Amino acid sequence: MRKRTVELVALGCIVVLGLPVLGKQEDSATALHEVLATVPAAVTSPMISFTNWTLIKAYTGAESVTSESSEEARLALLTSTFKGQYDPSGYAPTRPAKHAEQWGFDKTDLAWEANVNTRELPPIYCLKFRPGFDFEPLIALFLEREFVSEQVHGATLFTHELDLSAEWARVAELAIHNTALIPEERLAILSSSPEALKVLLLTRQGELAALSETPAAVATVDRLGEAAGAMLLLGLDTCLGFTQNPLVDLIGEVPNEEIVEKLKAVVAETPTLFPYEALGVGYRTEENHSIGRIVFHYPTAEAAAADLPLRRALAVSGFSQSREAPYSEIFFTLVDAVTDEENLVFAVLPVHDQPKRLFQMVLYRDMAFAGCP
Repeated sequence: MRKRTVELVALGCIVVLGLPVLGKQEDSATALHEVLATVPAAVTSPMISFTNWTLIKAYTGAESVTSESSEEARLALLTSTFKGQYDPSGYAPTRPAKHAEQWGFDKTDLAWEANVNTRELPPIYCLKFRPGFDFEPLIALFLEREFVSEQVHGATLFTHELDLSAEWARVAELAIHNTALIPEERLAILSSSPEALKVLLLTRQGELAALSETPAAVATVDRLGEAAGAMLLLGLDTCLGFTQNPLVDLIGEVPNEEIVEKLKAVVAETPTLFPYEALGVGYRTEENHSIGRIVFHYPTAEAAAADLPLRRALAVSGFSQSREAPYSEIFFTLVDAVTDEENLVFAVLPVHDQPKRLFQMVLYRDMAFAGCP
């Protein structure tokens, strides 16, 4: 009964504040759509972690903060991601002042960033710079440090042998040893492998099919809407990473007999969970409160509708295996759950108004409600 009360109170808070819960998103391109156009569709089980610095700056009143601002102002923006905001992508999270000293930019100069992980390619960072950023000093630094430059698939590719002794390497991601710059698009793409960069550049040019041509990826990003931070996982095997076996083991952990009986009844009525094609987790801030969305995209609308009762029940009454406490005390409170064509969408409030908890849940693989047989 306590959890249901918490859920209703949370939903009431959203209504009072006038915050959107699961209203239909307008069809409009977002920064995360732009990332999809860079990632090849042929990769296996991609995971994209995304941070929208433009939105985070707007939420925190730091629109004018750049690497040229005071260190105090920059740190205030970056430390906001420890509580009220979050940075899922996480490019060079430490020593921002040193990064600016060595490279002439830091995260405060970005409009957004994304970290792309796949089975076939090493991790790749995509950095979109703010309007007005001057690339000439950055290009001069690459040349001064004896990076080899070449024109490749519409970009200037700078490469350097691994050099861990250089200060410029120690303050940045090692991926900076291979950096493709596209100044006219305010974009930098970095990886430990120059061949991986070439694959993404070919994708951007339309030579290879991109995730922006994959319906499951596009539909999930559409339903997430404009997000300050997001994670996108693709592939029918995604749900297996969140599966506890057997599912009923989870029920044994819930310290409430009434809830246990209800969950058992739901499991009996819906003995299976369908695999989905994509999972998206994202958040945005409204009226100084974080609102999260969890999106499951299915091959059919029927599968999404069939999964709603059990996934909703597990989300409301589930138990965190990593923290040994109910989800509602560790990660989030579920305030609404709907199906929209092939999508199953949860609206959630992160515990203590900390959106980082939603992404920790993904990284810890502590989402039994996202599992499948």
